[in-house]
Amino acid sequence: MKLDSIEEYFKAHPERAFIAKALALVISLKLLESVFYLWWLGILVLAPVLVWCLLRVISIHQDKSFIRVIFENLTLIPAPYIERDSKFQIFPWVTYLLIAVNVFNHYLLIPSLPEAITENLVFVPQDITFLTIPISLFSNMFMHADNWHLGGNMAFLWALGTVLEKRIGHSWLLGLYLASGVAGCLLFLIMGVWVYGYMPSLLGASGAISGLMGIYAVRCYFKTMVFPFPVLGLFSFVVPLNLKVRMNALVVVGLFFWSDLSYGMDELAGIDVGNVAYWCHIGGLLFGMLLAYNMNLEDEAIQEKRIDTARAALNGKDWLDRDVGENAVREYLKQDETDVEALLILAREVSKYSTSEEGRALYQKAIVLLLQVDTEQALSVFREYFNKYLKPLRPDIQFRIAVLAEKYGQDSFASQYLESLLNLEDLGADLHEKCLFHCARLCKKMGLPDAAEMYKERLESFRVAVQ
Repeated sequence: MKLDSIEEYFKAHPERAFIAKALALVISLKLLESVFYLWWLGILVLAPVLVWCLLRVISIHQDKSFIRVIFENLTLIPAPYIERDSKFQIFPWVTYLLIAVNVFNHYLLIPSLPEAITENLVFVPQDITFLTIPISLFSNMFMHADNWHLGGNMAFLWALGTVLEKRIGHSWLLGLYLASGVAGCLLFLIMGVWVYGYMPSLLGASGAISGLMGIYAVRCYFKTMVFPFPVLGLFSFVVPLNLKVRMNALVVVGLFFWSDLSYGMDELAGIDVGNVAYWCHIGGLLFGMLLAYNMNLEDEAIQEKRIDTARAALNGKDWLDRDVGENAVREYLKQDETDVEALLILAREVSKYSTSEEGRALYQKAIVLLLQVDTEQALSVFREYFNKYLKPLRPDIQFRIAVLAEKYGQDSFASQYLESLLNLEDLGADLHEKCLFHCARLCKKMGLPDAAEMYKERLESFRVAVQ
């Protein structure tokens, strides 16, 4: 395939181009790691000095205090996570419940149980029966070898679970978590029998969490994650102070998968890779990705990426042209023409410098949708529209808006909206009469008797004229 045809292909499929770039970066980073391994070790040793110099440069370049730069760029969270993810307001109670159960089991339940029971809660159980096998497939996900094992897994569960639960829902998160954990256990069992010739045992939530990572790679592939880099170098094992390195989510997941696959292949080659269930991680991650694609989560991801791109470009962020943002939100609306946020983003963009019929239509559609779910916000958006366009929307919509304005104590706005309707030549007789009546009543309510009398006279004249 020629270079120009490849370029045309990726131009026609921007999402695939995005994924290809992320995978290329993963490969590049792993090649650099293998070639410059000793350099990475040196960087880790010199990390405190290097990070201090970097933060000083950021402080000078952004004209911010050094303390503020420290708070903005350092974190105690040892796992990758999405920063400022506030679009979805669902409380991720399933994720926190899973963390609570794991912590409770590790510190209170498991230590109090006899060893004969705990030996049959890991997978594969010591006593293999039709009862212990299915129980251990699930119970092992809620057991951990030590505090470090528990802490690392729970940090990743928090980072991934809170983001995914807001997007796929509570029950789906729990179901996919358990299913991925079982898939990881089964692949671990198969590979263990193949490599060692017997059935090894494992415990821990990492297979299930790897499943969430696979789902994350599909549903949130475009998100920027904060990847922690140890500030204190080798001493970060004592104090987990990390520099926030911003990296694409797909790159982070790709690096973890590559690492697990490398160690898994070493294990197949008979190399001792320690006491880590790499094939359980691989099985969980691949199964999670398969489930995510089967649920068409990539379509939802593409839509969210479009609206994120539109926000960033139209707000002057990420060095994106405004045309990029406008095209992104238009593509978004082709798939979901009832998204109020997207409608308002485009309406504001096309009305930024001058009014247009397209902007008027977009505002009207957003207001109609908002009237069904949030009347106060509908009123606020209408006021924004009216201040820009100074002309009424569809008469029945604007009359309802005027009624809402009075309801929320905005009598002067209500009368203004009604008066603008009265200037329409094609206003129906019934609505014309209602507008005159409400204008007279509002003026009297606001202490304007002369205006009230004027509207009353207009109302009486109108009634005589239509008889």
